[in-house]
Amino acid sequence: MRLAEHLRYGASRLVTRSRQVVTMTQRDEQSESWMHVRELSAKGNELDRITTDADTPFSFEKFLEAFERIRYDEPPAQEPWPLPYLLDFIAALSAVAGMFQHLGAAFSFAHQDVVEKRDTLYRIYRSDPENYATIRKVIERETREGCLETGSGKQGAARNILRMMWCLKFIQVLMRELARCPAASYSKRAATRECVWTAYQEALREHHGSVVIAAVRAAVFFLPPIEQFLTSIGVEASRKDEYMRRVKLSLDPLVERLYAYYEHRNMLALP
Repeated sequence: MRLAEHLRYGASRLVTRSRQVVTMTQRDEQSESWMHVRELSAKGNELDRITTDADTPFSFEKFLEAFERIRYDEPPAQEPWPLPYLLDFIAALSAVAGMFQHLGAAFSFAHQDVVEKRDTLYRIYRSDPENYATIRKVIERETREGCLETGSGKQGAARNILRMMWCLKFIQVLMRELARCPAASYSKRAATRECVWTAYQEALREHHGSVVIAAVRAAVFFLPPIEQFLTSIGVEASRKDEYMRRVKLSLDPLVERLYAYYEHRNMLALP
């Protein structure tokens, strides 16, 4: 084969491969970092633990499984709260993003925020997997480097984890309110509004300006009745109590430990 033919053949292969990469990137929300997750996953088991909401339809069962798979470190005596392995925490954030999608336009901003911070945290993790293995290690390193109170901290892990804690607390409170709601109210939109608005006020409202608060307040009026919402996320009425018990065993301890740790380190008000 002559040199010109070699070049044409190579160029053709390059164009084909480029088109494949573009297609994959578009499918994965045009996220370069998330493309990297998929490539790494093909070589190991990360694909089983880290999937995007675009790849897999959301279900509450998968949401719970993501939190039940989280591993925790061994805490030191002076900080007695087991904290998650960072990669497990990141994997669970895809499930969190999926949950917000099912709350409609009222929380589209939260869905996008979770996706962006998930990707940021994954980039941080991949930059040094050994030293960023757990949330504790990440925060200790950023503390030593003095970036928590600076502008550069906005791209760091500690601040992004804190923002995700707000979202996790919202879901925790929402599940609590849904569990308390009497079955007779499941067909009423007002019951859904009450549960969601209570969760918003406890977990997110203090972090938002008046414009966002007003927008959420207006949007919750369009939420479906509880029974319709639960059906949309794959919660069978016969298994509701089981699901709520699993929430208390997996999500509740995670939220409580993270908040206790951040309060201990005076990090609940990071800029």
